[in-house]
Amino acid sequence: MDLSIARKFIEKLYLDTCTVIEYQSFEDPITHVTNMQEVVVHENIPCKLSHQSEKQAGEGVSSGLSLSSYIILNPDLVINAGSKIVVTRNGVETAYKNSGEPARDINHQKIMLDIFKGWA
Repeated sequence: MDLSIARKFIEKLYLDTCTVIEYQSFEDPITHVTNMQEVVVHENIPCKLSHQSEKQAGEGVSSGLSLSSYIILNPDLVINAGSKIVVTRNGVETAYKNSGEPARDINHQKIMLDIFKGWA
């Protein structure tokens, strides 16, 4: 079975897009001082943003639900843990942080997200 055909059909379901940004060091060629800057490594990538509710551990009234967010996208893309991922859905951009290594499958990868609060 040709997986590229299956992947094309799956990716037609991706209605969102994302831009992946890494915080990388660079050396200023004039001052030779090393600084950090945001670098776009992937831009306008088709993806699917999803959310799932999870029951929080606890007893009685204090237990509740938490919302986990993740994106699904092409498995060939390398997205490093800690990357900033800006997802655009219906014209609204939301910045997330890649919270770990992706779960890879044959036709997609799933990346768990946290709201981006700044570079560590």
